[in-house]
Amino acid sequence: MTNPGLADSKMQTTPAAVPAARELRVTPQTIINYTMDNAMALSIILARPETLGWFYEHYVQLYSLRLPRRPVSGFYDPVTDKELRGGEIDTIGIHFAVMSGRTWFEECLVKRFFGDDPDEIVAFILTTINRGFYLRLTLDEYYVPNKRSFGQRQWVHPTLIYGYDNDAQTALGLGFDTRSFTKLTINYDDLRRAYESARRIALDDPSSPRALVSLIRMREPPRRYPFSVARFARELHGYLSATIDSARKFYLTTFLPAHVEVDELMRFGAGVYEHFETGLRELLRGNACVNYVQMHALFEHKRFLSEAFKFVRSECEVKRGVAEAMEEFQRVVQAFHSMRWKFIRYEHTKDAQLINEILEQLTVTRADERELLNRIHEGLV
Repeated sequence: MTNPGLADSKMQTTPAAVPAARELRVTPQTIINYTMDNAMALSIILARPETLGWFYEHYVQLYSLRLPRRPVSGFYDPVTDKELRGGEIDTIGIHFAVMSGRTWFEECLVKRFFGDDPDEIVAFILTTINRGFYLRLTLDEYYVPNKRSFGQRQWVHPTLIYGYDNDAQTALGLGFDTRSFTKLTINYDDLRRAYESARRIALDDPSSPRALVSLIRMREPPRRYPFSVARFARELHGYLSATIDSARKFYLTTFLPAHVEVDELMRFGAGVYEHFETGLRELLRGNACVNYVQMHALFEHKRFLSEAFKFVRSECEVKRGVAEAMEEFQRVVQAFHSMRWKFIRYEHTKDAQLINEILEQLTVTRADERELLNRIHEGLV
């Protein structure tokens, strides 16, 4: 772990003189927020207009992983066959094939660097925000008002802290409230309770010791990212052909043990539908290896592509037929919007007919998507 320029020695328990309030740059974005890691990272990155071209060039490709996982106190861990103890399920995850933090961030897990997470979290926030660091802070949302889990259940989940206001005695955060991904204000006392509870839960966790706090420093772009329609088209071809660059595949799977046969577990691009359809059929057999998160990730991918096509048209003139296909792609977005609402209804009713309807609709929409994307790709190369 590198030292991105944190404290000189030990963490301070009380901050030196700091401004009464400070905010670092964030722009809550709603294009991709199916996981907190994506939502938080992009809300930092896209607060800089110079990065828009990078975003639309790099988020075209998808990948999926099929792994055994074990739920523990709100955390989810990949596990090996030898570690399975019963009660685990085979989980299918669908993700965008990009590691944004490795491009734009310096990140330090505080516990790994200093030997422990900070004791006094508010003082630590004041110190580090004034050094230009965002904090990825893991909290027990049982103690955080305006969260779905508030007062209902222990749920350990990350929040991005980007500022504070000492006069109001609040930290400024970014995360999901009861309805959407948005800016949050968290009272210092609530923050301390939520943080201390997360520490207790982490200590009781039988898996590896966890770092609850990581510091993120954005590498400010020196100039506008040079968006390339040719590179965008290559990414689109990789999605259609279900292939991915070997170096990118390596970086996406460095957390897997060496003995794992990666190609047996992964699918790329449009190949992720194989995993997702398998997951839907497993739901019909009572094995919950996919949930709404995967459905929403697919919807956000289509919504992203629709926005990316608008960006491409703002960067260069495209042929009339390509422009028409880009506009027609909106019906793919609407189809996935329909499917995700059916999935939400399924999670509330467990009506198997809804899964059958999604499978039928997915077959038709996949074919429509492929036909439109082929037209767009051929017109861009």
